[in-house]
Amino acid sequence: MKLPNLDRSRAPADLVDALWAVRRTNDTSRRDEVALLATHEDGIVRQEALSLLLTKWRDIDFRPLAMEMVQSDEDVAVRSRAALGIASVSSTETRAADVALLRGILLDSDEDVEVRRSCYEALSLIDGRKPPPLNADFDFGRDVELEWVRRM
Repeated sequence: MKLPNLDRSRAPADLVDALWAVRRTNDTSRRDEVALLATHEDGIVRQEALSLLLTKWRDIDFRPLAMEMVQSDEDVAVRSRAALGIASVSSTETRAADVALLRGILLDSDEDVEVRRSCYEALSLIDGRKPPPLNADFDFGRDVELEWVRRM
């Protein structure tokens, strides 16, 4: 079987296809190549690389990268994916820091609504709660249980 080509110089759409091929085969030996794509200039490539590393493989080594990206990536979708990635690798040891970061972003009224929504979803996952529906419009005032968020 031919290995998917994860060379950074390829077109973003081709890299996304290659990342999905790696995901389908669950080829964790490609970890370092996927990690390089987590900092690719294309947002969709970064999203897919983060998803593979954190959500699929639950690779805790990339938690610091996700913590940085959820706060500072220029792409809203990447920040949203990073929030969910943090939830995927959160542990007893990291829970307090994970919750503090995600809660801070969720409560920031200047933050993008989709990033806030992903942070709420991530907090729900960390706490073992059923996350809010994915396709519903997110309304902070209506959808967020503030008392629960503050108690976490």
